[in-house]
Formats: sequence, structure tokens, C-alpha cells
Amino acid sequence: MLREVRLPAGWAALSFKDIAGRMVVSEVPKACFSSAAYGAAAAPQVSNVAVGDEIVSVNGHSPAALAQLIAEPNHRFNSCSSFDPPHIPGTVGKLQSPCCVSCDFIRRHQHFGLDIALQMWLRVVKQQVPITLGVLPKTHHDHHDTPKSSNPSSAPKMSTEPLQLVVPKEARPKADVPKAFVAGYNPLKPAAAGVARSVASAKPKANAASAVGPMQQLPNGLSFQELPAKGAVTAGKGASIGSEVDFRFTISFPGVGNKQQVLERGQVQCILGQSELKDGWVDGNVDLEQVLSTWTKALTGMRVGHRRRVHVPSRFGFDAEVVPSGKDLIFEVDMKGVK
Repeated sequence: MLREVRLPAGWAALSFKDIAGRMVVSEVPKACFSSAAYGAAAAPQVSNVAVGDEIVSVNGHSPAALAQLIAEPNHRFNSCSSFDPPHIPGTVGKLQSPCCVSCDFIRRHQHFGLDIALQMWLRVVKQQVPITLGVLPKTHHDHHDTPKSSNPSSAPKMSTEPLQLVVPKEARPKADVPKAFVAGYNPLKPAAAGVARSVASAKPKANAASAVGPMQQLPNGLSFQELPAKGAVTAGKGASIGSEVDFRFTISFPGVGNKQQVLERGQVQCILGQSELKDGWVDGNVDLEQVLSTWTKALTGMRVGHRRRVHVPSRFGFDAEVVPSGKDLIFEVDMKGVK
């Protein structure tokens, strides 16, 4: 039975391979790394799809048909036509600026195959356009007598929303800047844009504000507040530089209307004051090891059960590609283990 699977708009994705003309899911990554113990706690990046399933349609089109439409001049899926002036599909190189999504797709299709080209194309356009896959479970397409519903041409029609952005006239870019697929597009890192996800701020309890500790300033420029514990706090030793710790965390920054936008969350093991992660899982698109040695110095003194909110000035944050320039970050930690 055909399932509709919506691809998340952010960094999450799945992998598939062209096997005898069928796009078969080869991996559904989890938001984790390292050991199986942590991996078991991490959810798949894309829901309702499994390794071995077949992708028979993308927004109602078979993969082969979609490839033709992406390369077809003046079609709504073709970004070459949105340039001013338009150019012949396949003529813009990968290092030219501005980049062209359709030309990148055509080049990858020719050199690496449809499966690679389509995965990279999806990573770019799903940032701006809803993408729905038509997926057949492995048990269906494995049968020798493949049911008629597995034929892409007979798959139910799904969303066929155009891949060209609707840009207000006054906001359209000028002088050779394409009107579609421009925002955040980087062919070398196509999933980098739009990773922050808005999350509604939980309503605090009436006495929650009074339970948050005073701001404490650290010599290295960070500051922190103690948060109310969700459970019992152990009487064991507090963490110090060189301690091996295990903690859950969330990294966020104030977005529109001061709602927190989450960059990354997860649970990791590390040594306080060092940059290397020893184990854990993460769900996000930033390099935690880039800041770990600095940020974890604000976790000294924490015991199991302690929760802490670390305020990180923008100069100690990530590249402007990931976080808007000048934005301070919030690093909330729930300590799970101290050795």
C-alpha cells in the first residue's frame, strides 16, 4: 500500500539508491552518533519510512519524470528559466555565482546518477517547498507479482506545488540573481540553510521565575543561572575540569517574537574543558565540538540532577551561516552523570 511521507523542511533527510531503475531507501539516519546504547534513544530523521522501501513518486511525479521536468526549459521545476536573463539548462558550473539548482542537478545526474542528483536536489528545495514522497513498503515491491499500485504512473497524485518561490516584486533580487532557489543555497552544503526550528515557549509555572537562580558571571565571559531540578539532586561530587560528564542539552537563540529557535539538542558524554565528544546523540546541524571546550567550563560544580542555563555571548557561538550575526545563545543543560 502506498504511503505518503513528508520530508522535514530542515536538515533531516534519508538516503536511497537506484537499484534496477527503482529508488530504494538505503538508510534512514538517526539523530545520533557512536554507541548503540545512545542510538536506541534517538528517533529517525524521517518518520514512516524504512530501509528497503521504494520511493515511487515525488510530489506526484515518478523520479525519472521529475528528472526530465527539472531539466525542461520554462517548466516550473526548472530554475534556469527564473534567471535574468534565462540560460540553457546545464550551462552554469558548480563554482559560478549565483548557483543554479537545476544545472547542479543535471551535472550530478550525468556524473553520479539519478539517485545522488535527486537526493541533493531534494535537500535544497525542501527548505522552501513542501516535499511529499510516495513510498511502497519493502514487503510490497519484493513480491514477484508487483501490485499495480507500485507502478509510479498509477500512484495517487500528491501535492504538485511549484518549486519556484513567489517573491514580491519589490523584494526580487536584481542583476543576474535568480528569482528562485536563492535563499540560503550553497551547493557544497545544501542542507545548511533553515535549520533552526521555532518551538513554542512552554508556559512557566507561577513560581518558576522565582526558582531560577541569580545570574553568575564567569571569568571566561560566560554566565549562568541555576534552574529548578526536575528530580532529586545526588549528594555526589560536583563536576570539575577533567571530569567525565553525561548531560542532556538544548542550544537555542531568541527568534521572531522572542520565541526560542532551537539549533541543536541531544545527550552527550564528554570531558569538561575538552572539545572531543566521547559518546551520545544529537539532533541539529551545528558542530558542538567547535565550542565544547569553552562552554563546558560553565558546568563546573554541577551534580547529577542539576539543571543550568548558560548564557553564551555571540563571540563564543557558531558561524554566521548557522546563527544570525550578533545573536547570543542559550545552552541549557540537565546533568545525568558525573565521574
